Formats: sequence, C-alpha cells, structure tokens
Amino acid sequence: MLARRTLNSWVPVCVWSAAIFVLSHQSSLPELPNKTTDTMAKAFGHFVEFGVLSLLVYRALYRKHVDWTKAAAISIFFCLTYAISDELHQTFVPGRHPSLSDIVIDVLGVITGMLVAVAISVKFPLNTVIFPNQVTTTRERNQ
Repeated sequence: MLARRTLNSWVPVCVWSAAIFVLSHQSSLPELPNKTTDTMAKAFGHFVEFGVLSLLVYRALYRKHVDWTKAAAISIFFCLTYAISDELHQTFVPGRHPSLSDIVIDVLGVITGMLVAVAISVKFPLNTVIFPNQVTTTRERNQ
C-alpha cells in the first residue's frame, strides 16, 4: 500500500518534469503570427508549467503527511531549482538560450501554484479530489 501511494504521489511529478524537459529541449517552438501574442502565449506556458509542477510536488509531499508549511517550502525550492536548471539546459540546445525573465515567470507560476495548493489543503485537509486517499485516522498518522 505504501509503495502504491508513493508511486501515485511521485509519478505525476516525474511525468510533468519530463514534459517540461522535452519542451525545453526543442530547438524551436511554433510561433504565432503576432509577436506580442506569441510572447504572451509562451510566457503563459512557462507560468502554467511551473504552477502545475509546484502543485504536484506539494501534493506528493502533503500526501506523505508533511506539514503544509514544510511541503510548501520544499516545493518552492524544488521548483525554483528546476526552473534554473531548465534555463541552463537551454544553453545546450541549438536555437535556444537561457532567459532571466523566463525564470521570473516560472517563479510567479510556482508561487501561484503554491497559493492554490495551500488554500485547498488548509481549507479542505481531506479533499479527495486533488489530494486523494488522505483520509486516515490519528493513529495511522502516528505510526
């Protein structure tokens, strides 16, 4: 049961991280005809990618009964580190380059994802939609 719960918690984090890596490894991404719209769409993509990543990391930690403040701090640190490594990775991809503004947008996504995750976990600590299988007794938590 513990191994299944661990897999259910961390596989989404790994899959989402891999998706970010694959997108980051593309030499060029499709461009929209309007430059401003293209820039905004790509910025929104960064925002959503890292917002979802922070939510998934927080969820994995929270499901392991890590205190919400510690889970949020670890998630923010992990996602910030991943955002920086993602930009460094782009230095090795032909046609791509690292961008500080992308990191800033990633961080804004991470913070937004954390606000959503923490709000859900504090307001609905046993929410079975976003944080399934959380219903445990006090005795099970203390074991």
